[in-house]
Amino acid sequence: MSSDVSGNETIQKIINIIENQLSEGRRRVKITPIEQLVGVNKTYRCKMRTTSDTKVSDESIIIKYNPKTLSHTRNNQHNVLQDLEDYSKRFNNEAAALTYLTSIQFPNKIHPTLIHQDIKNQLIVTRDMGKNPTLMDLMNNPQLKEPVTYLKNYVGLFADLHKFTINNWRRFKETQKLFNASSPLSDSTMDFRSFDSEFRELLDYLGSRCMLDKEPIIREFNTIEETIFDTDNPLYGFIHADSGIQNVNVDLETKEMVLFDYEFADTGYILLDIAGLFLGFPQSGKGKRVPSRHYDTIIEEYFNSFVSDDHKETLAFALIHWTIGRIITLWMFRIKPHLNNLDLVEIEALNRTYTSNHECLKYLKKNLSYTHLRKFIEIVQLFMIKTWKSIKLSDFFPAFLNDK
Repeated sequence: MSSDVSGNETIQKIINIIENQLSEGRRRVKITPIEQLVGVNKTYRCKMRTTSDTKVSDESIIIKYNPKTLSHTRNNQHNVLQDLEDYSKRFNNEAAALTYLTSIQFPNKIHPTLIHQDIKNQLIVTRDMGKNPTLMDLMNNPQLKEPVTYLKNYVGLFADLHKFTINNWRRFKETQKLFNASSPLSDSTMDFRSFDSEFRELLDYLGSRCMLDKEPIIREFNTIEETIFDTDNPLYGFIHADSGIQNVNVDLETKEMVLFDYEFADTGYILLDIAGLFLGFPQSGKGKRVPSRHYDTIIEEYFNSFVSDDHKETLAFALIHWTIGRIITLWMFRIKPHLNNLDLVEIEALNRTYTSNHECLKYLKKNLSYTHLRKFIEIVQLFMIKTWKSIKLSDFFPAFLNDK
């Protein structure tokens, strides 16, 4: 691995840029690449030696860059922040998020320590968090003891994140402007009222096959969306927006955790982060979801740490937003294009939506009514079961059906 990395001309160019930027006066920085890591953007583990008149220090660092924009930005300095692709927007947004969290002196344990960023050349340098497993790795280990302890620590991270940032989230928006960054759309942050016509199409389609009154459904859903996107709501703040169990680094000795991958960071209804964990999925085919028997424990831990009002209703807003959003996108991108041959719809997408529906319904039946939306989710679930005989949760989430 090391020989391959050392022979990579691109990473050597990246290293030269960073060394020149960090070296000043009598301070000299020398960076040696160690190995390439997996990621959307190019990511490398390196050693950085800093030499001055008085001392020599070594530390492990992570260099992350966007290969799609490096050549563009180097050759077009006057126009480097225009017409950036999706990777670039995500990269800029992560740089903005880490800069924001560092600027407000948020505890370093919650995010990778930012050492250097160069938005023109699409570079980020952070302190190495170590070769620790993710929470997804741990949850897939049948030998794991006390999984609830790890899950409690994980939601505790979000409680700390939200507590610390809820009153100064506008500063993140200001930082985004400085970085020409914007938050990518995701299930956590998309306002699905902008897809009202598609939603009504779906309701009409299902209504022709069952008893369905669409207007009360739309009214209930709009009420929930208005709550989630109300910037004056006391639960509106800074959110990670990609709260899957694959995005946390776990120190097995101390059980301390660090959130990473802030590419989707945004401002919004903070409980969307908790809903993302509640309904979230690991990367498809690489693991199993958080067992539902732990959900009540997770929710209580978060709300005991931070939110004091009726969490059943406030969390339900976020859960329904996620669930209905998944249903709308499933209709738009999977079902509608294949109405003449529904067998072409990917079973993976169906399983994801089906399991979201399942968990949301269980929560709604246990805690509140939302009569019309609950009826709609039930109809979608029954439609999927009836239409696709091949839906098998165990194909993707083998532990899901065995939850006690």
